[in-house]
Amino acid sequence: MYTAYNNAVEYGELVKISQELDELLNQLDKLIY
Repeated sequence: MYTAYNNAVEYGELVKISQELDELLNQLDKLIY
């Protein structure tokens, strides 16, 4: 149970990070074009 919870937390962090990266890339695209 504990490891499952830990994995969920880590996965949530990864999702949050990837979303932030997507936003940064979108902002870069706007700057470039």
